[in-house]
Amino acid sequence: AKPRIELAKEAALAVLDTLPEKSSVQVYTCADRAVLLGPIKSDNLDEARSLIKKVAVTSLSSDLLPGLTEALAAAQAGKAGAKEIYVFT
Repeated sequence: AKPRIELAKEAALAVLDTLPEKSSVQVYTCADRAVLLGPIKSDNLDEARSLIKKVAVTSLSSDLLPGLTEALAAAQAGKAGAKEIYVFT
């Protein structure tokens, strides 16, 4: 069986593959706080894929609230009409 982190990465990459053209994304990790990994340009889905592949497990406990708070703020600041937030654990 695959580790859960690998299953989460696969799920996140699968979502990227289904996004419409010109979509923008931001990748956050959550442990004791939220960390924006990127991409530098939110429409760079290739960079987002690379960042997702590099996510690693830490020894810290997970607190999703900071990440959800950051994701919501990013979504509200975005200009797209349709906005979605995905959480992979």
